[in-house]
Amino acid sequence: MLAQRRSRIPTYGEIFKQYIRSKGECMQIYRFFYYSSLKAPVAVGFIKRIKFSDSRHGPDEKFLISDMQLELVDSFIQSGKAITRMQDEAKKLCNFLSAAYGFRIEELVVDFVRDKFDTYWLMNVKSFTLEPSNYKIKKLEYEKSISQSVVLETLREQAKDSSTFLCAH
Repeated sequence: MLAQRRSRIPTYGEIFKQYIRSKGECMQIYRFFYYSSLKAPVAVGFIKRIKFSDSRHGPDEKFLISDMQLELVDSFIQSGKAITRMQDEAKKLCNFLSAAYGFRIEELVVDFVRDKFDTYWLMNVKSFTLEPSNYKIKKLEYEKSISQSVVLETLREQAKDSSTFLCAH
């Protein structure tokens, strides 16, 4: 069934997500914290203590990292040169959001998995915070559109009143 699904092109509304096996004998995920300010980026790595080859455990126990099983997970902090590839990918994402939508990201939290070829794969965006300037610009745009709407509505009312007045005479 899965092989059949992979061989066809997804239709509208379908998404296929490829499973990426992490490097090493156990599941590893990196949560990366990127900051647009001078604050240094940092990554927290999570490693599951159950090996992929352990037949005593099912797939969920071997391949998923959950906060429900923290006793089975080790964590460590990475910074500096070790996280440059994750930092580059986070910058690309921030640059895209800025160019495409005009959003300037202040803080971005993303999850990566590293495969056996040392390629980092973006798993998901956990959270992001916009720079305060985004809110000011959007507020000004909103206020401008509201004031333009009020002016247009007032002009329409005046035009309606004057046309009624002119027709009455």
